[in-house]
Amino acid sequence: MHFTIDVILYERDTFELVSQRYEKQDLAEISNWWQDRLRQSVNELRSDWAEPLLSRLRSSDRATGR
Repeated sequence: MHFTIDVILYERDTFELVSQRYEKQDLAEISNWWQDRLRQSVNELRSDWAEPLLSRLRSSDRATGR
């Protein structure tokens, strides 16, 4: 699988485009940064809003022997 991301910017009221092609290795550092931040955010997310749903899931798992 070939990984590229092409970014094209257009400045309003002009006929000029600026483009940049990024390969996987070009974005590895920022990708890792985002992954770390997302993982941290998920780990810090409060779960009290989901407890009613999760408790029902745990109840159904017990009922089915899982």
